[in-house]
Amino acid sequence: MVFFLCGSPAIGGEEMELLFAKRILPLFKEKCLGCHGNDPEKIKAEFDMRTIESIIRGGESGVAAIVPKDSQKSPLYLATTRTHEQWSAMPPKESDRLNEDQIEWIQQWIEAGAPWPNEKQLAKLASMPDRWSKNDGVSIKTDGALDSDWANRRYDPNGL
Repeated sequence: MVFFLCGSPAIGGEEMELLFAKRILPLFKEKCLGCHGNDPEKIKAEFDMRTIESIIRGGESGVAAIVPKDSQKSPLYLATTRTHEQWSAMPPKESDRLNEDQIEWIQQWIEAGAPWPNEKQLAKLASMPDRWSKNDGVSIKTDGALDSDWANRRYDPNGL
């Protein structure tokens, strides 16, 4: 099975770990951990997203939140699509809704077996280039962006 990351073929292993380090973990920190992990005393729905073990364990539903290698049976992914009848839309606020790329990253990560590198590997991956920007270009500081996608977009260095 071949997965596509913003239009380009991807391989497994370290490539998927890189996807986790560069996109999935920051996405979880930004959109999920406020309710599901930043404060262990206030975790909503008993669903802790701080480790792969706790994500697989799931929350108060008693159902595993992800089924590695099967996004279509993974409530975490299904909830992000906001179209599944059984699982509530996540994040719950419409203004926090994930964009298509973010949903695709989660799906690809789950389909690849949901790799969650250890701290040492995460540190190594942090220094590697980010391959998941739409343009793989250079970042330019912007003012007044309406959302993080706009503020963090990249530009073709040849067009500047």
